[in-house]
Amino acid sequence: MQPSTTRIPVSEASLADYELVFDSVYTPKKTILLKEAETAGAIIVSGVEMFLRQAIGQFNLFTERQAPEELMREIIWDKF
Repeated sequence: MQPSTTRIPVSEASLADYELVFDSVYTPKKTILLKEAETAGAIIVSGVEMFLRQAIGQFNLFTERQAPEELMREIIWDKF
């Protein structure tokens, strides 16, 4: 995250201990933390996914309709 875009919050060696790593930062889509975790073999989840799920939840709540999830997913992943 800005301004420290070259560091990760845990040691690279410890990433091998995790099966899943989530980073709430969504710009860039694949942060250094996620790149390192993926290299270590972890399943990674980007902050873009959190952003998308929040948008879907808000749409459902405020419109009382089902969000067009696939359309939203395409738009958001295309933009980020």
